[in-house]
Order: sequence, then structure tokens, then C-alpha cells
Amino acid sequence: DYLYHACNLLTQVDLQVVHIVDLSCSAAHPWQWLKLLDDFHGRPGGAPELYLTVLHDDNDFLADMQSLLSKKAESLGVSFHFISVIGRLETLDFSNLRSTFQIKFGVAVAISCALQMHRLLLVDDNLSSTSIAQLQKMANFTQPKQMASSVCSPASTLNYLQTPSPRTPKLLARLLSAIRALKPNIMLIMEQDADHNTLLFCDRFNEVLNYYAALFDCFHVVAAANPGRTDERLRVERMILREEIKNILVCEGVHRHERHERLDQWAMHMEESGFHNVQLSFSAIREGKENLLSFGLKNCQNKEDRGCLLLCRGYTNLYSISAWRQNRGSSSGSREHMLVQRQIIWPFQ
Repeated sequence: DYLYHACNLLTQVDLQVVHIVDLSCSAAHPWQWLKLLDDFHGRPGGAPELYLTVLHDDNDFLADMQSLLSKKAESLGVSFHFISVIGRLETLDFSNLRSTFQIKFGVAVAISCALQMHRLLLVDDNLSSTSIAQLQKMANFTQPKQMASSVCSPASTLNYLQTPSPRTPKLLARLLSAIRALKPNIMLIMEQDADHNTLLFCDRFNEVLNYYAALFDCFHVVAAANPGRTDERLRVERMILREEIKNILVCEGVHRHERHERLDQWAMHMEESGFHNVQLSFSAIREGKENLLSFGLKNCQNKEDRGCLLLCRGYTNLYSISAWRQNRGSSSGSREHMLVQRQIIWPFQ
């Protein structure tokens, strides 16, 4: 819904060509693009020319999606181009994404990535544990000084030595650098909001226990309110969630792909890579809350956190949704680009 709202704002300015890149891979679904085609069709002055690039490792899925969306666009009279890219996010060649995604210069670009960016947080855990051990020794060495100085200066910077911020892994940094070169008008990221990227097994186990207990509770509520979707729930639990849990708990090093992190950590990665946060629109937040109620999820809520969204079950955060744009000085500077920048912001600013 949130990418749909962001892309829909592209219809409210005078743009002739819009190019959307969906990097969601296994989380990709055509329904939001069907909805967007309807809104593009109803735009005053006519629909823009729409390009949609979809990354997925299943050629049959891409073919079915292309057929469905092309038929819809043809029935609406919308000029539509579907571009298939076979592969996964972590195996992309980042050297020339503009060519890979077939993005023309001077067009409005929107990028969506749902539940995939964490796969680029791969690191050598053995090297990480060595670095953390060294940092812990530094923290232990400075602890007596820290305790003494905290009497006079509670806000001493020594407080940060015990919890150093990890730098952005190289693979993620390379992707974000390549995306920045595309000069996107907006980039939306949805991720699991949990600390599943810690080194110690016991920490990951406790996080997994709390996180997936809340998630399974949500599935149970949805299944109870929608009996016809019980089979769908079972498929998701067996084919997706079971594999996620197994990968988090059993695998290590480069074999551990499910490295979920919290919104604060994603903000650090994005800001370190030359992006700044863009507040999601009020209408997107409101519709998200309405969707939760429509599924019977009365105990779930959307929390706004500095313009980003957190989907929660009780006190447990489940997913984060955030919007980003490259920092000033690296934008295209075009009139169209600036118009979109003014539109896709919090409406009260």
C-alpha cells in the first residue's frame, strides 16, 4: 500500500514517463500494480507512460505477472512496458543497474524493496566476532574510567563504547550506491523489524521466540476471521516462515541470509549511504490502519516513528516501512524531480 501511495503521487504531477522497479523478489505481487494502473488511467490529462521492472528468480511467475498486467493496461488504454529481470537481489550485477533495469534518463523513478534488503547484510561472522571481542576489551578497559567520569558527566561519550554501531556491509553499500546513481524520486523499504542479526545464538533464539510468536498470533487471528484462507496460511507458515526460522537459528556466516534488523539500524545504513528519510503520507498511514481492521487484526497497530511506519502486535514490532531519497547535491535537479519531491512528503509540512 505504501509504495502504491508514493507512486500514485507521481500521477498528480505533470510527468510523461514513470519507471517503477520492484526488487521484492519472492515478496512481489501484482495486486498493487493493478491498482496503480487504475489510478493512472483516471489521472486528469491522461495516464503517463509506465515502465515496470520486476526482479524475481522464477521465470514462470514473471511471465504470468507480465500477462496479467499487460492485459489490464491494454483494457485501460495505458501505455505499459513490463521488464523481467531473472535473479535475486544479492546476485545482481551492481555495475550498471540502469542498463539492467532498462531505465531511461530523465524519467521519474520509484523503487520498492520488500523483505529482501536484509539478505545483503552478509558478513563473515568469525571476523565480526573477533572485532567485537576487541571492542569488548576496550569497553572493559575504559569501564572504571567511565564509572568515575559518569559522576561528573552522565552524558559522557564513553557510554557508547560498549555498544558500537556496525558499519554498512559492503554488499549493501554497493547496492545503495548503484541505486543512488539511478537518481530515484522515491525508494520504499519494508523489512522485518527484529534483532535477528546478532552473533550469539541465545540472543537470536530469544528474539525469534518473541517475534514469531507474535507473527503466528496474527496469522491465527486472520485465519479465524477468514476461514477460506486457512490453506494459504499453512503454505506461508511451512514454505516461508519455517525456512526463515531455520536459517536464523541453524545457519552461520555467509549461509545465514535472514539477518533482520530494526528500523534504527536501517536508518543508519541508509544515511551512511547518502540517503535521507522522507515521511510517509497521512493517507498511507490511515489506509494501513484500515487494512489491519479489515483483516480482523484489532490487536495490531501502526505506529508512526519519525515519519516511518512500524506494524506491531502488542508490544512486539513486526515490520517497518520507510521511504528514502538521496541527499541534496546528488539529485537530478530537473523540474520534474523537484515537483515529485514536494509532493511525496508529510502533508502538514
